[in-house]
Amino acid sequence: MGEKSYRVLGKLIRFSESNDEFVCLCTFPHNDQEHLEIDRLKSLAIFGAVVQLVMKGYYDDHEGEYIFIPHDVPLWVLRDVRSLTPREPDKN
Repeated sequence: MGEKSYRVLGKLIRFSESNDEFVCLCTFPHNDQEHLEIDRLKSLAIFGAVVQLVMKGYYDDHEGEYIFIPHDVPLWVLRDVRSLTPREPDKN
C-alpha cells in the first residue's frame, strides 16, 4: 500500500480513518484499473483543494501536526464537492 499521509510544503495531509465519505488515496492509481469511481473522484477533489489551500497559505496558522480530511477542510469546499456528486439513495 502507498502512503496515508502526504507532505506538502512542510504540512502533513491525512485522510481521517474514522470517515467513510472520503477514502484515502493510498492505493491510487494502482487499484483503480483506469476507471475512477465517484468516491475516488471526491477524495481527489478534496485532496487537490487542500493542497491548493496549503500552497496559498490558508493553513499557515493551523495547529497540530496534521491537516485531516475532512475535519480540517473548510465547510464551503466540502459543501461544493458534495453538491457535484450524486448522493447514494437510502437503503431502507
